[in-house]
Parts: sequence; C-alpha cells; structure tokens
Amino acid sequence: MNVIANSLPSVVPLQDKVKQVLHRLASAIVLSICFTLLYGYIIGATGIDNWRNYVSDIAFGALYFALLHEGYLFVEHWFSIRFSNQQLSVKRFVMAVFTFVCSSVLLLWGMRSIKLLLLTQQVNSETESQLRLLYVTIGIVAFLYFMLLTFLQLIRDIQQASVKAEKLQRERAQAQINTLKNQISPHFLFNTFNTLSSLIYIEEDKTTIQFIQELKRVFRYIMGNKHKELVELKTELSFVNAYFYLLKIRFQDSILLEMFLPEHAHTSFLPPLTLQMLLENAVKHNTFSKAAPLHIRITAEGTLLSITNNLQVREAAAGDSMGIGLQNIINRYQYLTDQQVEIYQSEQNYTVKIPLLRHA
Repeated sequence: MNVIANSLPSVVPLQDKVKQVLHRLASAIVLSICFTLLYGYIIGATGIDNWRNYVSDIAFGALYFALLHEGYLFVEHWFSIRFSNQQLSVKRFVMAVFTFVCSSVLLLWGMRSIKLLLLTQQVNSETESQLRLLYVTIGIVAFLYFMLLTFLQLIRDIQQASVKAEKLQRERAQAQINTLKNQISPHFLFNTFNTLSSLIYIEEDKTTIQFIQELKRVFRYIMGNKHKELVELKTELSFVNAYFYLLKIRFQDSILLEMFLPEHAHTSFLPPLTLQMLLENAVKHNTFSKAAPLHIRITAEGTLLSITNNLQVREAAAGDSMGIGLQNIINRYQYLTDQQVEIYQSEQNYTVKIPLLRHA
C-alpha cells in the first residue's frame, strides 16, 4: 500500500504554484537591480542618465535571472540523472559549474542578440571592452549564484534528512513503547484469573462479585488508555485502587498501600499503567507475609511522584521476569520528556521517583 502511495505523482496546488512564480519573479527583479548597480559601479557610471534605459535594463536583467534560475534547475536535474547517487563527486560538481557558467554566458549573448534587433542604439552604445567586462562579470556572478543555490539546496537536504531521521526515530520509539505496553498484561492476567478461580469455590458471593467488578474496572482502564501517551494522575490513582483491591484479595493483610497526595497533584500527568508496573514489581521482587507485610507508600515531592516500598528482597526464580518493570518506565519517560526517573535504594527501602508532567 505504501509503494502505491509513494508512486503517485505529487500535485502542487495552483495557489502554491502562483506563490512560487511570484517569489521567483521578485528574486529575479532584486538580482537584476543589484547586478545593474554593480555593473554600473564597475564601469564607472556615476548616475542614471536615462530612466527609460535604466528600467529597460532592469526588465532585461529580471528576465535573464529568471531564465538563469530555470537553467540551474535544468542543469541540476540533468546531472542528477547522468550521475548516480554513488557518484556525487568533485567531478560532477566541476562539470555542473562549468556547464552552468558557460550556459549563463551563452544565454546573455543570445538575449543581447535579440535586444540588438529591438534596441540597436542602446546596445551599440557599449564599447567592446565594456562588453568583455560584462561577460566576465556575468560569468563570476553565475558561478557565485550556482554556489549559493547549491549551498541552500544542501541546507534543505540536511534539514529534510534530519526531519526524516527524527520521524523515523520517533516511530521506532513509539513502536518500542507499544511493544512494552503490550507486555504488561500476561503475568498480571495469570495471577488474577488464578485468584478469581479460587474465589469462585472458597469465597462468599459478595466478595466474588466485588472482585469481578474491580477486575472489570482494571480491564476497562487498560483497554481505554493503553494507546495514550499520558493520563491524569487522578485517573491513574482510580485505576490503582481497583488494581490494589485485586492484590489485597490475593495477599490479604500481607500487603499495605498508603497514598498521601495533595489535591493539586491530581491534575498532573504520567504515562498510563506506570503505577501498576511499580506495584507489580514491588510484589514480584519482595517476599512478605502477614507478620512482615509489604508496605507501599505513594507521595508527592514537588514535581516528582515518589513510590517507596520496604525492601525484603527475594531470590528471583528462573523465568520470573516477564519483560516488564522499571526499564519499561524509563524508556517511556525518555520518549516523552528530558526529565529523568530517579531510583534510590537503601538497606530498608526501595524508592522510585517519576516526574509529574504538566501537559498531556
């Protein structure tokens, strides 16, 4: 499908064509005025003796520079076909410059020949030495004009390559984030349905119904926000409450959660499912019981959200990692902002501080 789309010829709107023509015409007039003044200075002209001739010279020069620009485009196009991308060498550049300068002199000669038929007296008023000087000057101007346009084209090519590279980088980063998001569910789903299966047999109906309701909230949140880059903290906290209820049913009094957050922090933003991953990591990488519970605290510290748990590290079982966790969060923040995720570990506690963003 992309190949078909890319093969379609580009259609430039009429309005853009008109703007392009007007821009080139204005540039040609400005170049003509500058060249006329420069040439007059070189030959020692002290003023404008005849306004009609001066306006005629400006019009003649504007037409010449307009054709000169078209000649540049033709030369560049021809040499881009004649030489492959692998042959962008000094040889090509020298040949293109030589061709363009010679063409510019021939163009001037041809236009002056036509002008000779129309305005014989004005053309014949120039001496032979002035004509030679004119051709030399136009050759130098053509060379500088070619260098200027080549430099501007090079700048445009670099900018386009930079934009394309940035776009590809963002697309790769987005693809990585989508992959990371899609890795969130398996471990959580496995344990959740195990717990649900147990409840159906051993718990009262009221608890089972509540568990199913919270499970629905969790999945509704995941399905509704997994493709978003950012969500409001208050939305994420509502999801965390539902998610923690599921953990609480599973682990009973072996796990505790406290949240101390000012009201203004609730309108901040963070990547969706960030807190869920941090809670899941705390559960997965620590050992805990009713006598020594896992205590998780969520607090706000300025523009940072701090998630702390007491450290009771357990040995990782083979195959324990499901590809989710802290690196997932770090990667997502690197994509979204220059602010860093901060990690602190002591003998008693493990803390992760994530930036609270102000805009979605």
